[in-house]
Amino acid sequence: MNQRPKPGEDEDDLLKLQQEFLSARGSQLPSASVKRPDKRKTESSEHDSRDVVNMEDVEMGADCEQQVKKSRFKQEQEVKSQAEVSRDVSNETMEDLERAMDNKDSSVAAVLASIIERDTRNEIFAAPCLGNQAFPSVKSFNMSSTSKGGKTKKKSLFAQQVEMKGSEHFGVNSLHRVPAPRQVTRFIQPETSALQSVPGSSARGSFVLDGSGLSVSNKKAEIDQIHEENEEKLASMSEGEILDEQKKLLDMIDPKLVDFIKKKRAAAAKSTEVESSMPKNESFSVMREKKRIENQQNESALQPKLPVKPSKEWVHMDTVEAEKLEWIKDLPPPPSAEDAGTGRPARFDFEGNVMAVDVDVPVNMGLHHHGEEPERAGYTLEEIFQLTRSSNLQQKTLAFHTLAKIISKAKCGRLSEKVQSPIIPTILSGGVLMLLRWGLDDSVVAVVAASIDALHALLWNPLDEAAIELVWPWYQGDVLAALTPTATLEMEGQPEELDEENREEETDADVARRDVIQALVHRMDLLVRFRYIIGSMCPQADTVINMLEILTRFAEHSSTMAYEILKCPGLMDKIMQEFIPTAWSLKGTTGPVSNVYGIPVPAAVKFLRVLCQSGRNIASILVDKYNIKLVLLRYLSVETSELQLPLKEAANLQIEALALWRTCATYGLATETYFDMYSNIAMYVGQLEKHWTSSAFSSVSGHRHFDTHLICVLEKMLYIAGHIRAKPSDSTKADDLLYQMNWSHVASLAQPLLACSQKVLSDIEVNYPSQKQDLHFPTSCINFLASYYNLESQQSGTDAVTSLDGIEQFCNSCFHPLLDSYGFQLIVEQLCPFSNLLASHNERTEALVPPCLPSYGVFLQQQTNAMLQQRDTFETNMPIISQHTPFGFLTSLFRLALSVSKRHKAMISKILSPLIKNKDILMYMKKSCAAANASPFCTSLITRAENLLQYLWLKCCVLEPCDDMSIAHRVSINLMSRLGHGDEHLVHDLITTVTFNQAFICEGSAVNLTSEAMASLTLGDALHLKSATQEEINVSRSSLLQDVHKSLAKIRGHYLMAFSGMEKAVLNSRNFFMGKPFETQSLMFKCAGESLMPKDWIYLPLINVYNRAIQCQNISGMSLSPQSVAMVSSVLQWSFALEVWRPAEMGQVPATIRLSRILCAFIAGNDLFLEKPVNYYLAGLLREFSSQKILDKLNFEEKIPGMTSFYDLYQEVLDHFEAVSFGDPVFGLFVLLPLQQRHSSMLRKAVWGERRKMLRTLRIPLHEILIPIQNFLEPEESDPELLCLQLSALISGAVQPTWSPLMYLVAVHHVNRFLFLAPAAEHEKTEERASARERMWAQVIVCMDKLRDVVSYKQYNMTQPRGMDLYETLPSSRQTTVDHYLSKIKTADSKF
Repeated sequence: MNQRPKPGEDEDDLLKLQQEFLSARGSQLPSASVKRPDKRKTESSEHDSRDVVNMEDVEMGADCEQQVKKSRFKQEQEVKSQAEVSRDVSNETMEDLERAMDNKDSSVAAVLASIIERDTRNEIFAAPCLGNQAFPSVKSFNMSSTSKGGKTKKKSLFAQQVEMKGSEHFGVNSLHRVPAPRQVTRFIQPETSALQSVPGSSARGSFVLDGSGLSVSNKKAEIDQIHEENEEKLASMSEGEILDEQKKLLDMIDPKLVDFIKKKRAAAAKSTEVESSMPKNESFSVMREKKRIENQQNESALQPKLPVKPSKEWVHMDTVEAEKLEWIKDLPPPPSAEDAGTGRPARFDFEGNVMAVDVDVPVNMGLHHHGEEPERAGYTLEEIFQLTRSSNLQQKTLAFHTLAKIISKAKCGRLSEKVQSPIIPTILSGGVLMLLRWGLDDSVVAVVAASIDALHALLWNPLDEAAIELVWPWYQGDVLAALTPTATLEMEGQPEELDEENREEETDADVARRDVIQALVHRMDLLVRFRYIIGSMCPQADTVINMLEILTRFAEHSSTMAYEILKCPGLMDKIMQEFIPTAWSLKGTTGPVSNVYGIPVPAAVKFLRVLCQSGRNIASILVDKYNIKLVLLRYLSVETSELQLPLKEAANLQIEALALWRTCATYGLATETYFDMYSNIAMYVGQLEKHWTSSAFSSVSGHRHFDTHLICVLEKMLYIAGHIRAKPSDSTKADDLLYQMNWSHVASLAQPLLACSQKVLSDIEVNYPSQKQDLHFPTSCINFLASYYNLESQQSGTDAVTSLDGIEQFCNSCFHPLLDSYGFQLIVEQLCPFSNLLASHNERTEALVPPCLPSYGVFLQQQTNAMLQQRDTFETNMPIISQHTPFGFLTSLFRLALSVSKRHKAMISKILSPLIKNKDILMYMKKSCAAANASPFCTSLITRAENLLQYLWLKCCVLEPCDDMSIAHRVSINLMSRLGHGDEHLVHDLITTVTFNQAFICEGSAVNLTSEAMASLTLGDALHLKSATQEEINVSRSSLLQDVHKSLAKIRGHYLMAFSGMEKAVLNSRNFFMGKPFETQSLMFKCAGESLMPKDWIYLPLINVYNRAIQCQNISGMSLSPQSVAMVSSVLQWSFALEVWRPAEMGQVPATIRLSRILCAFIAGNDLFLEKPVNYYLAGLLREFSSQKILDKLNFEEKIPGMTSFYDLYQEVLDHFEAVSFGDPVFGLFVLLPLQQRHSSMLRKAVWGERRKMLRTLRIPLHEILIPIQNFLEPEESDPELLCLQLSALISGAVQPTWSPLMYLVAVHHVNRFLFLAPAAEHEKTEERASARERMWAQVIVCMDKLRDVVSYKQYNMTQPRGMDLYETLPSSRQTTVDHYLSKIKTADSKF
């Protein structure tokens, strides 16, 4: 036993133990041994178990071909045995050669030659090539096996690499190697013959013999000699003899040996392929060469053209797949503009621009990595969507950023002319919201930032926000309209269902299609995710600002959404802590800031301001909880340069702080800041005049905006001090009592601001034509003066005489000269060019706003590249917010003139008259009336400034009438249908003072009514009808209008009574317009883009009476109350007056809607239409609706608000007529209006088919029918079913000329034309019409006595008693038709 080493033994002892172990290992045998079989051994490896490395470029020696490497001793033994065999062979005959070899040699290789050691005396060996590196380069090995079957030999890694890359790859140069000869018996392949030998084979030598075993010195000569002998032998033999010998050899030789020789010849032929292709002098077979060339051509034709030549060094490219190499081919040229056409998917570059179809962009720009349309540059929206879900970080980030740029440009309107369908609705329907939300859940900050960038582009509207900032200094410019989708408002307005279990719940996709903001907040929990991103990820400054602006857009959605943001746990705390601090330190305030954590951010202050605008309660919570007063004091108490921020950021921060202060002051909050900063304010106000005169004031926009916003804040302080607060309760804090403002706190500021305003107005009077000063600062100054003069008269202790003297001095010194100046004339001339109401209609820009994501509708002008680099120098589709717009300045000027005129009556003629009677202002008012509210911006929030201008102009007209008061009245009617939510006070005031004011309706004067009466006598428009009680209705238009003019006060009272349900809204609106800070509830009004009053507001009281009647079921029972009858009468009177006096304004309401509303008067009560005033004005309206101009506009297929369809309303009218009409002619004529031929046959079938009995009550004489008779006769009836109904009514006697002359004439006319003429209608089948004619003729022949008028009818003639001419004798053609059908009927009867 061998001993183990012991502790304490040194190195010598260990070496000794090792020597003993090695010496004893040979003598000791193991007790047992286990031999594992080689699992890799296959059948083919029985004869060769080694890996053979075959170097293509190097010819191997004989030792490489041996199957087993032999020792020198073994080789000597084999040489001796070979010598013995040679001696035996010499003694034996050639016939015993095979037997001798089998007896002496058992090796297969012995069949070919003797195995001897290679002669290496003259061999040249090349050392491996040296590299430039200290260590060999790392080789990449292809681990794929080259075996294709289960029985093939498995090669080692080295053998596979040598086979794939060649010998040169391993440092062996084939040119330095001399192939060793080997003697092998030549074998003739079956497919080879003497006639088909390879060209050049003689020059090349044998493909099989390599000289192995021959002498090195003369082996080449011996090989050539053997090859020549073989060639001569083959040449002397015929083809048949060659094939016989070939067959003998194949039978004799082992098949494995035959395969070996074939492979050897194929390898040798392949190595000399290039040499054989070159021209040689040796002879060759022509047929074989021709066949070889054809094979090469066929192979080249079948082989695909590859863009690159494959290399053996390419990994996993053993099998060339041509279809996978298509992408590296050269791109085809892009299609030309003529061949491209339209309808191709839009492709975008990385900047969001649409790529032209024929643009040729280099491929290195990265715009061609897509499969579809590879020749076109750019990516489609679908491909960008796919890249946003990529696992590659760079691809995902780039896709989100590209999507953000596309959305931004699409929302600005820059792509509307380049694409057929709008982009924003398309991507919303494609599910972009889900993609962006998934991107926000990523753990990588870069992906989250890119997703926020795209979401910000989708939700944020920079043009809308810029427009809001531009109108901020204007009168009531701090108002917002909630951007709530209409579908959401309709759903919230619906009553809750009692059975909530059966109520279908909306999916996330349904909510996203209805309201994007609601889906993000309520369904996708975006507020919680934003809180995590802000608190944990701490993104860069751009991402933070984008998130704050997204939250601002959420707050602009509605007051409810603003409250959702406020109550989100931790969100507001984190924003106030990080982005609205009161203490911060920032080093290096010159460049941009990349990390905004811990420093003030203007976007955060703006977000806070929008939250305060959403409601008084939210503003109170923010002011108290987060100490907004301290924030305002910290940001505004120092100069801009001392805020330790970049100058631009510091200026924006102070402007946003002033806007926040103005918002809080609107509710009477943050008044403490005024007292804390009073000294700064007083000092700054004293420098305003100096700022205006300095040249830097107009160039430095930040300074100009600061002064403008500061004056807006001081105006709000006037309202706080001018309105007495309610008596404080006992629980009121002492601080609140301390900071209560009164008029003395602000009166001292009036004098410096008055001096500044005088300087500003004088400067505009003189220098505006040349300098074109910015008018925002003058606007704020004039608004301050207007508010001051309004509130001063309400204060106790004010010296009225001194105040009036000051007003007169101000008007004489600067106000009146301004109105007569050329500068003011230039400003007024800009009204029409800058008017939103006169702007053109653009359907492309309207389609950019999806219903689920509303906006204020501000877009960049087409064909412009202006960017929002400056606040007030961009061109938009809304002219009112363009540079040098006059509306803000003129609105404040009208407001000041109205305030001064109310205080000082002597100033009315001096101040109001130049304003009211200005020709440019009157021209603007006329054009706005002619535009008929056709502009797409009529209900926009931005257009509200224009509405306020027209309202103030109308209020001035009350004090000083203009030259044409009818224009003022038209303006008031148009303004009523444009005013939005929050303007309830304006609607109430217009109804009270303007719309029903006799002074505004100059057509109602006695002189005009007399002249109209004379004209009516000439034209004969007096009504001569008999009511159901046989009372004569003999009224003229002039008499009806005279009654209306006298009853305007009563009509106004009824309209005010009808709007009594809006009392709370009117009160809130009045508090806001009167500037009462402690009663103002909100600065955000609901539903942007929707008017407060519908276009058909004239009929609202009538509709209310009708709805109450339906609810109380008065149709079947009681009559209406006298109050309801009077209200209906007032509505009919007013609508009749407007139809006559204001046809253009009434034309804004479709004629079908107006007729539908009037028909409600017949069905609102059983006998309402029989009331004398109601019946009179219904008759007057009937005459107006019977004019051909209005009849041509009736379209009963259009949708009517509040009704499912006109057909349903008409069915109700027919039921009521059949039940309680008593044959009233006015009611009957209204029933006849839808029965004209140009309307749907369904309406006529409702009378002829379902209610045939009511035909008897239509007893209207032909001469009393106001509707042209031709409208009932032309075009001729083409509905066979309706014709059969009319014929049936004639046969049954349901319609007679005595009680229903019109319907009898209509039936006879259409049935006659169908029976004799019957032109085939394009939309009906001829067979159906032919069969209907056959049936009708059969009935006519049978009832000929009853239908004499049908057969003899010639044409209608109103001079005849029955309104028709009859043939005394039928024409031959008609008689032939009658005889034809008569004989046909008789023939049919005879068969039975």
